[in-house]
Amino acid sequence: MKNLKEVLELHKKWLNCKKEGIRADLSNVDLSNTDLSNTDLRCANLTNANLSYVDLSKSNLINADLSGANLNEAKLNEANLSNADLNYTNLTKANLNDANLNDIKYNYLSIGLNLVCPEEGSYIGY
Repeated sequence: MKNLKEVLELHKKWLNCKKEGIRADLSNVDLSNTDLSNTDLRCANLTNANLSYVDLSKSNLINADLSGANLNEAKLNEANLSNADLNYTNLTKANLNDANLNDIKYNYLSIGLNLVCPEEGSYIGY
């Protein structure tokens, strides 16, 4: 794999429909403890990536494929995960405060993603 900075630059060009752009393929890559905050990863392929302890706060992950990824203790606060694929994803202890989870794809094997009403206390439903 090319270095991460180059992959992200090519992905940015791809998102802007530039001829030399290439969609980011970070599948099966170990990015643990990496700071990817404020990064535009729309439509990126992150399947089975090790993203444990990664900082993805305020990142754009719309339509990203995170299926099978390890997001254990990842920082996803204020990240936009609209339409992201989270099937089989490990989100144990992930920080999802103020994250946009509209229309995410997930299944019962997605660990740590409990989208149910609490039995006690207040919550906001929409």
